[in-house]
Amino acid sequence: MAKTLVQFFFFLTGLGMANPAVCQRIKASTQSEAADYGQFVVPLTFSHAQHLSKEKLTPETYGSLFYVRVHPKINVLGRHFLTDSSLVFQPKYLPDPSLVHHAYLDLALLAHYIPDLDHPLGIVHQEISFAGQQQSPATEILRLSPNFDTVPENILRTYLHFTAPMGFENPFAFISLLNEAGDTLKDAFVELPEGLWNRDRTRLTLLFHPGRIKRGVGLRQAMGPQLMVNQVYRLVVSSHWKDAHGNRLKAPLSKKWIIGEAFRDRLRLCEWQLGLPRSSSRAPLLVRPKTPLDPVLAQKMLTISQNDQVMVGIWMQTGKREWRFTPKEEWSSGTYTLSADAHLEDIAGNTMHAAFDVESGAQSNMSSNCQSIDIVIK
Repeated sequence: MAKTLVQFFFFLTGLGMANPAVCQRIKASTQSEAADYGQFVVPLTFSHAQHLSKEKLTPETYGSLFYVRVHPKINVLGRHFLTDSSLVFQPKYLPDPSLVHHAYLDLALLAHYIPDLDHPLGIVHQEISFAGQQQSPATEILRLSPNFDTVPENILRTYLHFTAPMGFENPFAFISLLNEAGDTLKDAFVELPEGLWNRDRTRLTLLFHPGRIKRGVGLRQAMGPQLMVNQVYRLVVSSHWKDAHGNRLKAPLSKKWIIGEAFRDRLRLCEWQLGLPRSSSRAPLLVRPKTPLDPVLAQKMLTISQNDQVMVGIWMQTGKREWRFTPKEEWSSGTYTLSADAHLEDIAGNTMHAAFDVESGAQSNMSSNCQSIDIVIK
């Protein structure tokens, strides 16, 4: 099917106008059948394109010059490239047809890099909508982590993992935490409209409100803790939430939590239980902390090394408190070091140096704590 290009013309009233050969329009390929669907294009003359090419602008500078947003504070991820006749922004993901995209072009910054361009002021803004691609499979909620039936009353974070990138809608329009009566709890999470996403928008961090966790803090004193010991709560995620392709989630999620006692002690690596493998094998090393570790941080902040060389392998959570490290190469006889980054936390936010929730007026124990231990493989 023939490509459809919709051209948008911009006029800066009272500010002057750019060279008529450039910057008068931004093109966006808005029909899903087009090969360049989702691209945003600023036409340039050959001479102007050559000027920009010689400047060797950084990705950050291109991002300030020409960018797209679907939320006032969220730039669409992607890359810029030049052709002989245009500056192109290629989004990393296909556009969400349920959202209006806002394209911005900084004409004053562009004039700084193109000497013979007129010097208009201001940033041009245009709203653009896209047709959807219906053939994309529906995204699923891959897992919730941690995924325990019982969690401490001072749990700090939980994570939603998705099989594909999600859209730019406010996540908390689709996420609810219910008590036993079915009432929605208010201010349970830190509700940022843009969400706490990883870079590719496949993992959302749900941060329980610290002000409802820390004892002695005004919000907790005024409203009480968000979770009560021995009570049952349910996390609900609606299937009306749309992914980056504009498709609804394949299925909703409903997870029941029973609330247990709080974890209010710092991590103590030297007290962790270990299950040692034998040499000349790739059997996993078992690590059992006293409290469950934050599953995302643990993947990045636990290391095994020998002679200052970090071993390549995979960390995997295999139980509420159990992690296994499977090396790429066989273990050799000798001494290895298990290390934990100082910023490693358990699921209640406790680190090696201090507990997260310290009662008002009490002093947190900030004394030194071991962050590594030697283990001998035989």
